[in-house]
Order: sequence, then structure tokens, then C-alpha cells
Amino acid sequence: MVTEAFALRNHLLSGSDDSIEAMSGRLAMNKCQVTSLIRLSHLALEILGALLAGRHPIELTPTRLLRLSKNLPHDWKEQRRFLGFAA
Repeated sequence: MVTEAFALRNHLLSGSDDSIEAMSGRLAMNKCQVTSLIRLSHLALEILGALLAGRHPIELTPTRLLRLSKNLPHDWKEQRRFLGFAA
């Protein structure tokens, strides 16, 4: 999921699609899902590393992570707290 998030963000930034709407239409994906995935590409590096290594809170499932991405704080320390990582 993290890999997909970065791929979508990079594709959008490359200018291949004019908008998230165009990208979601081309990929036959829900616009909200595309947006949620792109938000995940802005996670703190420490959180990304933990997710990729499987060292994340057990309750932080992919479904929950996508749902929480809608309110993801910009501050990396706040992201840790918000997503349930130890302080």
C-alpha cells in the first residue's frame, strides 16, 4: 500500500494526469481512495519504516490507516501519536 501511495503521488507530480479526478478515472479507482493513498506518501519517515518492517501497532490495519489518512496531522510527532505509535 505504501509503495502504491508513492507511485500514485509520483505519477500525479509528473503531470501525466491533470488532476486526481483524471487519475482516478484512468485507473478506474474511487477518487477518495486515490486521495487517501496519496496522503500516505506524506507519512513521517520513521512511520513508513515501521510499516514496511511490520513494526506498527497491531490495530493499525491497512483499512484503518486509509481511513485515518483523512485527518492525518502534518507534524510528524503528531502523526506518531495519532496513529498509535509509542511516544
